[in-house]
Amino acid sequence: MRIIKSIDDFGKVIFEGPLIKKKKKKEEFQKIYYYRLTDKGKMIQFKNKDSTNYKGAMDIKNCRINKGKFKNQQGEYFYGINIIGRKENQDFYSLQEIDIDQWYQNLVRFCVLLDLTQKYKRLNKIGKGNFATVYKYERISDKKIFAVKSLEKRKIMESKRGSNDNPLLNEIEVMRTCDHPNIIKLYEVHEADKHVHLVMEVLEGGELFNRIRNKGTYTEADAIKIMRNILDAMAYLHERRIVHRDLKPENLILASPDDDYDVKIADFGLASFVPEGKKLELACGSPGYVSCELLQDPPPGYDCKADIFSIGVILYILLTGRPAFPGTDYKQIFEKNKKGEPSYPKRFWDKISEPGQNLVKSMIQKDPELRLSAQECLQHEWFQVEGGSEVLGDVAEGWKEFDEQENAVQAPGDASTTGLQTTTPVMAGRKLKDTCESPWNPTGLTPKMMPATPMLKDGFDGQPKRMDVNKLFGAKVLKQEEEKKEEPKTEIDTLKKFDLMQRDRKGKNHQDTMKFPIAAFGPTPVDLRQKQSSEKSQNASGMNQAAPMEC
Repeated sequence: MRIIKSIDDFGKVIFEGPLIKKKKKKEEFQKIYYYRLTDKGKMIQFKNKDSTNYKGAMDIKNCRINKGKFKNQQGEYFYGINIIGRKENQDFYSLQEIDIDQWYQNLVRFCVLLDLTQKYKRLNKIGKGNFATVYKYERISDKKIFAVKSLEKRKIMESKRGSNDNPLLNEIEVMRTCDHPNIIKLYEVHEADKHVHLVMEVLEGGELFNRIRNKGTYTEADAIKIMRNILDAMAYLHERRIVHRDLKPENLILASPDDDYDVKIADFGLASFVPEGKKLELACGSPGYVSCELLQDPPPGYDCKADIFSIGVILYILLTGRPAFPGTDYKQIFEKNKKGEPSYPKRFWDKISEPGQNLVKSMIQKDPELRLSAQECLQHEWFQVEGGSEVLGDVAEGWKEFDEQENAVQAPGDASTTGLQTTTPVMAGRKLKDTCESPWNPTGLTPKMMPATPMLKDGFDGQPKRMDVNKLFGAKVLKQEEEKKEEPKTEIDTLKKFDLMQRDRKGKNHQDTMKFPIAAFGPTPVDLRQKQSSEKSQNASGMNQAAPMEC
């Protein structure tokens, strides 16, 4: 956890409320403060709800978090949250369980958890890519279904992508920032010995283009409804200076089988933030969809307008059923895409309204300076067109050509010639038949028995070696699997053993001041290490923690 000095870094407030804060090194009471949580993972402290000046702020991203229920000497229950950072812990309390539950649900999206197998039951595999496998999970408490994307740390570190930036960090950071009905939602991040697991909403409607094929008839009015949702999501991302960088039909997934228009943007494995006043240079995307400026040599740099080109190509396909840059192989498609000059066959194009034709050409504009923004696209007259109900009858014929090109693009052997980084779509079931089961080793260890160093902080640390596998998050936070030893559980079960929170008996208002023991949630990581060192020096049996196993 670090102190944030600039108030501009805080972001938009997404939750707020009072909490009792325990002093870090004393058993003394502490006043109730008012806290506001922002969409950037900043927890800001105020004296009270009406205060305009903040007292301080913490960056809680990628810290670990515990939640507990306690009883004081008077037999009254109270509730707490323990946030574990790199160098320190911080405890917060409330006398109301609902307050702590609400805080926990809002804080957990920014923290890292360790209890996947204690909270969820794995059902079946949904899809597999080069770096991730997606499973369907059931939450044990309420039987709700989620999609869990499991990424293997070693593969990410050994990949070429890791030498440019940390794609996993980018993906998590972007998805934590997003809360939009047309963007797949990330609920939790879990870490195990070899994997990182992203708990997301499950999308069961399949890929958008498959639905259009199966629907049989298709109108321009349908395209308007679909594209409005996609562009609304893109405007949301671009307002936050987030560029997706790999928009293609496979990453547009419908939420359910019952709604033809509730489309979600998925797979943010190549997404990135665009620094203010700067441009990105990493070449990534899929031939046939990537914007022209990414394919130039040397690259002039690009920003969020690159996504608009890709969405324009998708709109072209929605209206014609055929690829914008047709070709018989990967290289041919790449070269046509690089020129940025799509073809407009009369037999397909004449069925589209004039505003629709104009919008497509304004989005697939070779010069990014002349290309419309997402917000400008939404204000285009095409979205105000009444009617558009004529069936685009020749679209079915175009789909055949589109399918042939998709097969050509996905054929192995040619991708490396373009120098582009791309992702394999996994959320809707691609590559499933080629996958095999990987071993899972659940354990009964709970988060409070594990080392409490923070994660996801500094990115990659040098070239991957055996002992560096767990340095993915900037620190060696988990032991190697070979080092696992099943040890008896220690006296860290503090939820049962500590008598906490006495009312202040010095005449102060007990609603504003509370007494706390030093270790409300048990010994800190530093306490444990010191105790272990002391016991070893006395030749006594140390309190050795069992190494966390793969979950």
